[in-house]
Amino acid sequence: MAIYFTADEHFGHTKIMQYCKRPFDSIEEMDQTIIERHNAVVRPKDTVYHLGDFSFWNHGKYLSRLKGKHILILGNHDRLKNTKEGWLEVHQVMRLKWQGKVLWLSHYPHLVWPQSHYGSWHLFGHVHGSMQGVGLSMDVGVDANDYRPVSIEKVAEVMNQRGATAQQLKDAVDKESLKPYAKKYIWWKTPEEAVEYPQRVIAQVMNIGTFEDTQELADLVGNDVLRMVIEQAEVGQFNGTSWSYWHYRLELCEIDQVPPLPERRGLR
Repeated sequence: MAIYFTADEHFGHTKIMQYCKRPFDSIEEMDQTIIERHNAVVRPKDTVYHLGDFSFWNHGKYLSRLKGKHILILGNHDRLKNTKEGWLEVHQVMRLKWQGKVLWLSHYPHLVWPQSHYGSWHLFGHVHGSMQGVGLSMDVGVDANDYRPVSIEKVAEVMNQRGATAQQLKDAVDKESLKPYAKKYIWWKTPEEAVEYPQRVIAQVMNIGTFEDTQELADLVGNDVLRMVIEQAEVGQFNGTSWSYWHYRLELCEIDQVPPLPERRGLR
């Protein structure tokens, strides 16, 4: 029996196609596609955790067409009166343990969560593929995952890779040396908080820093670290100009072969 996670299906919600630019011609096509893709991977005895915004109404109508046993983490679009229609369990948030690893499930993305400082994983929805989350957290919503549920094994693969690359970057950078940049460019956090995620501090300077600051930072951390920052770039961290500049400067591509900016994933 496998475990899957998903979020933000918004069954029956016509306006979500416009809000999130979902590539469907009708609400019927959207609902049917999400149901078909769900059933293509989930088996009847599998457990599926839905991290909110399943549907405004008629939960039972849609659940009856989905394979698996279903647990709901409430989202802001889920109506409490509908949550008795076919759900095995309903929670506001949930702590799950799998193979010794703690997972924190919530509709909303958190900056910190229970045991995050010990390496726990946080899964969320709500943002519709517009952000990756901080640290060991992941958007499992349909907009970010080709309108399919995500298996626990895939989550583990992503988290293990993210943890390894993040640790590699942390090991390569002196946090204290980043604090002046964090204070100047990550002004909504304290420097101490910001430097816990050095990739984001460095990316922010690379994207909007002054010429002097970017040159000083490059000399401080070295090109190998800058390349790692580009490789780990999240949606919205770079504009087109800075993205092209750093690819050319770091010799990551040939002329006129700059890869596209990171973007939220959708229907393929």
